[in-house]
Amino acid sequence: MSSLPQGKTNWKYIIILLILAVIVGGGILVWVEKQEVPSIELFEIKKPEKFVKEEPKPEDETANWKTYRNEEYGFEIKYPKKSSQCSFTHFDKSHQLICKQFFLPTPNQYKKYNYKINYGVGIFSKEEKDWKELIRYLEEKEKEKKIFNSVEFDYYRDDGILVGMESWAPLYYYVTESKKQNKKIVFWVAGFYRAKFCEQCYEKETIKGYEVYAAGPIENHCERCKGDLVMKKVEQEIINQILSTFRFLE
Repeated sequence: MSSLPQGKTNWKYIIILLILAVIVGGGILVWVEKQEVPSIELFEIKKPEKFVKEEPKPEDETANWKTYRNEEYGFEIKYPKKSSQCSFTHFDKSHQLICKQFFLPTPNQYKKYNYKINYGVGIFSKEEKDWKELIRYLEEKEKEKKIFNSVEFDYYRDDGILVGMESWAPLYYYVTESKKQNKKIVFWVAGFYRAKFCEQCYEKETIKGYEVYAAGPIENHCERCKGDLVMKKVEQEIINQILSTFRFLE
């Protein structure tokens, strides 16, 4: 027979049970807190470093070139070591300082055409007749500004210089001014020329009373004319290299 009265709640026992539950629960929490929980090591996720390849410095092909140095007019310029004295003199002796000839480095299939250029440096007084005639002639051409080694040049190009009756050679002029004297320094280049115009690749025209030759469609070019197109780039690279060595003396 139950000792608890029927229909009544025995609060005494309920309170005792709650107190026991609190004591047991608190004890469990204290025990859990005292346990050594291993720490979790967090690893830093690093972004992969971008690898930048260092570009090799271009070889200075002009390092072993010869140097022309002129103390009187205060400048120097280098030129290819294998250059020889040229037979083609563009200016007369009173104006010509140097005159050189250089066979261009040529791919094997075009070596038989002997691509070469003549070049030199001339000096003019701005007041003399020869300079006035030259600049009058140059001013009929288109002029550009070009800078080499921090030196500014006036650039003129003449594409129609005849050599003999059927040959031609373009002429390039780069003009600057001497810092030591009231003189004009003219670097000139006679580009490689054709012994004869190719009738397959060039068409003859008469403009202002002069016979000129215009290149036809490139797909119809013969081997020699294709070689000309390739070597024109080489020619310009050599000219740029030479002028990149020009500098005024301190």
